[in-house]
Amino acid sequence: MADCLVACDCGPVNGLSGEAGGRELGLWRLGIDLAPPHFASFWQNFLVVGSYYTVMWGGPMWLLHWSKDGASFNTGLAYAIFAGAVFGGVIAASYERAKRRNGLPAWRDLGRS
Repeated sequence: MADCLVACDCGPVNGLSGEAGGRELGLWRLGIDLAPPHFASFWQNFLVVGSYYTVMWGGPMWLLHWSKDGASFNTGLAYAIFAGAVFGGVIAASYERAKRRNGLPAWRDLGRS
């Protein structure tokens, strides 16, 4: 299937064109040019997902729990970075596994950025 998509360059790959109903999705809206997760590298997924999780989980945990328990900011930051690294690694590995299982090419091999 992936060979056909690369060979024919027949437009959006399973609907992942970067636009949905005229509106750009996710980070593309902010002008950040990233491949969809199933086409991105392990490390790109690790950094994007891990960073997002670190901020979006660590921030509320700091505000609602750790600061009230008297933990230092550095301790909270260490917890958040560790959790983000674990979560990012697990999610990136699952995307990489799905990519290999389905024989998906890299985004750049599809003629995308």
